[in-house]
Amino acid sequence: MGDSKSREEGQEEINQQFEKLDAILQHRPLLQQDGLTRVVRAGEFMLMFQPSSPGNEVAFKHKDTRNYVYMNEKTGHLRVPQSDEPFHLGFFDHQEWREK
Repeated sequence: MGDSKSREEGQEEINQQFEKLDAILQHRPLLQQDGLTRVVRAGEFMLMFQPSSPGNEVAFKHKDTRNYVYMNEKTGHLRVPQSDEPFHLGFFDHQEWREK
């Protein structure tokens, strides 16, 4: 029974992280490869890891481009790395085939 409660609490925390990300993304369009921006939804991301202590960054990976964004749990600041490093290219195109 204790495992069930801890799983439910864990899922609630994950849901809250996605809600926070979605609220931020509504006001922060992200770049596409063509140089245009678009409003991205939290459902386009996967949660990769949560912080071990409050105030650290939560990592989300975009399902289509595999690029990361990092949300500061304490401040709500969204960090979008843009570099030549894999997974930090800074663009977030949407692939239509995912919706079929």
